[in-house]
Amino acid sequence: PDDPHPQPIVISSTGKQDYVGRFEYTGTRDYVAFCSLPSAFDFIEGRLGGIAIMREYCQTLLRQGCDYLVGEWGTSYLVPLTMCGVMANVILPSDSEEELTQLQRKLLDEYNLTMVFKKVPSSEREGQWIFYIRVSAQVYLEMKDFHILANAVKTILKLE
Repeated sequence: PDDPHPQPIVISSTGKQDYVGRFEYTGTRDYVAFCSLPSAFDFIEGRLGGIAIMREYCQTLLRQGCDYLVGEWGTSYLVPLTMCGVMANVILPSDSEEELTQLQRKLLDEYNLTMVFKKVPSSEREGQWIFYIRVSAQVYLEMKDFHILANAVKTILKLE
């Protein structure tokens, strides 16, 4: 009762009573993900053709998909695509944080798409920002997914 430190709901099984000792062990850690690794590797080798083919698919999809976004939005990449693996930063077609916050909400509410945007200072315009999204290409995505995103953004921002 006289201890000013917060008390954990479940005491660590380490038996330590000091502040760090009471919190250092995570008793609810789920190890199922580790158990699924052999099946994941079997899936990559057997169904996807191996890591190299999977990586090539993702890198090709990233290039094609992000080129499509850039073309549809009339923007560019934040960094050269040659510096990217399977993720790239694409500049959004707006410089209004308020507008992009509304875009983010509408994408989720109306299209069930999650978009997180970030900003960096503009090197060309003092005191202004460049807003971008990080796009990731994964084996479960197809080019049509990039079409859906591009068109949803254009529709919401009234770019057409």
